[in-house]
Amino acid sequence: MDTIIKDGIHFIGIGGIGMSAIAEVLMQNGFKVSGSDSTTSKLTDRLQALGAKIYLGHSEKNLNGVSIVVYSSAIKPDNPEYNFAKEHGIPLLKRAEILAALIKEKKSIAVAGAHGKSTTSSMIATIFCELEKDPTYVIGGIVNNLKKNANAGKGEWLIAEADESDGTFLLYSPLYSSISNIDIEHMDHYKTKENIFDSFIKFGNSVPFYGLVFLNKDDNLTMKYVADNIERKKIYTSTKDKNADYFADEIHFKDRASYFKLFKEGLLVGDVKLNILGKHNVYNALQAIAISDRSGLEMSKVILALENFQGVERRMQTIYKNELSEFIEDYAHHPTEINAVCSTFESFLEQEEFNIIFEPHRYSRFRDLWSGFIDCFKHLKCNLYVLPVYSAGEEDGIEVNSQKFIKELKDTNKQSSVCAISYEELPNIYEQFRSRPCKVLILGAGKVGKVSKKILSDIDEKNCRE
Repeated sequence: MDTIIKDGIHFIGIGGIGMSAIAEVLMQNGFKVSGSDSTTSKLTDRLQALGAKIYLGHSEKNLNGVSIVVYSSAIKPDNPEYNFAKEHGIPLLKRAEILAALIKEKKSIAVAGAHGKSTTSSMIATIFCELEKDPTYVIGGIVNNLKKNANAGKGEWLIAEADESDGTFLLYSPLYSSISNIDIEHMDHYKTKENIFDSFIKFGNSVPFYGLVFLNKDDNLTMKYVADNIERKKIYTSTKDKNADYFADEIHFKDRASYFKLFKEGLLVGDVKLNILGKHNVYNALQAIAISDRSGLEMSKVILALENFQGVERRMQTIYKNELSEFIEDYAHHPTEINAVCSTFESFLEQEEFNIIFEPHRYSRFRDLWSGFIDCFKHLKCNLYVLPVYSAGEEDGIEVNSQKFIKELKDTNKQSSVCAISYEELPNIYEQFRSRPCKVLILGAGKVGKVSKKILSDIDEKNCRE
């Protein structure tokens, strides 16, 4: 990519996982990058170490000598940098527009789906890196074995996570697209289920006539509303249908790993081992294997490479462990994700006490999927602690809140202890958990993960001093 922009590219909210990935790739391609955010983080520290100019807080003064301003859907219209750029004729581009330009530069793979996008794209990136293809990748999560979420490789391939939340994934025209599943989500943008299905159909049809679309045949909504309307060559993966192009059989879990036999077009290829748990990750792996195989990579090497995948940060990640207790964090914030994570978590429980810290994520999702959230927890035998709703910028909900949720859940789940908890109470609760045989599952996409890590680190530091 030729660097024809002489002045800088400025990112509003550069610390976001998606924004930071694009910024890093541009920097590695020779662009001058700056950015602002309300707080610093490991991501902003990394970008600063690579040469980006990072501003704490948003101000029009940050745009001195800037040619382009990049923003995401999370940026509010009253942002001073956004308004200054608009008033002074500085081009404003959505993050997705930058990614769309990168996708055009390479043989590109775009991974979409309501759930599992980060994991699937991370698996593909791992395989391509392990097989020394030096890919470019842009992923919405830190890949544990790669230690980052973005890279500007010199190879011919680009792997991108395609976020459907605001519809901007329709800007992409990849060579291969993946749709692992579809869910009724992001209704603030889509308004109707039909609009969701239509967007995924358009995404599938965005590949060229010689491209491929990879679909999970086990996903009901994909097969019922989308698959038949995609007019490109379709490759199917499945754990149920032996006639699928790629089929996983004899799936089982042991010692926190997943195992299955892989079939391609009805013929046994070999045994696959994933060093992560869960049926949902078998789905992700099938998509990654199918895409890698159709990209010309040797299947036996693909299977070996996949063994080196160590997961994605904030996806079933152990953040603290001692001889008694273990704390595991997961980004799950939708009923489908929570069900998958809780099922996986229960599979390696022994006789330990089971605790869940749950932070509901944004009022609109909590309201729209209320019964789904109730169903997530009503069958569990655990101690459930519910934090206040993380607003994600939305106004406080009157219709839904944690107290109403707890009241209704208590009426349906008589096996669990369910109570409200504040962030101020977490340090004392975590101190107690550390001191007895138990496992703690921390669920939420807001601030609960970051807060929990800080609390556990502070407790460790305090105990060391004592």
